[in-house]
Amino acid sequence: MGFGLPYGNSLKLPFEKSFYAGGPNDIRAWRTRNLGPGSNIKEDYFERFGDLKITTNVEYRFDIYRKLKGATFIDAGNIWLWKTYSDNNLGVFNSNTFLDQMAIGTGLGIRFDFTFFILRLDGAIQVRDPKQPLDERWVLKSQNFRNITYNFGIGYPF
Repeated sequence: MGFGLPYGNSLKLPFEKSFYAGGPNDIRAWRTRNLGPGSNIKEDYFERFGDLKITTNVEYRFDIYRKLKGATFIDAGNIWLWKTYSDNNLGVFNSNTFLDQMAIGTGLGIRFDFTFFILRLDGAIQVRDPKQPLDERWVLKSQNFRNITYNFGIGYPF
């Protein structure tokens, strides 16, 4: 969980201090900066940042063969704006609706564990997509092999 609040004469957080969601170290069913804020449906990747971030991950790791390990995981979370900066209110944090705007993804991965560093490849699919209409957010049934998001990473995601 993270929260940033601009102070002084700043109206919003600097871009490099803002939060983003998605990618190999976050909610792996989305590409980096392709999720949020909130239930935002804009396709502008430069505006996908927020002041508040809530994420959680559960990962079960298991041995396959010597240095080859496997993993199965579930990621959940999103980012939000603390206050509106434009006409888009879908990305502003609201304590009554933030649970409806949580994204959920799940997947499998392999890890090459060389003790001093780890190479990993994860494949994930979306289970719950907050940008869909409220009654259509559970999207697992509509997923197929073309919807798998692959992520390559060095080290563990969290």
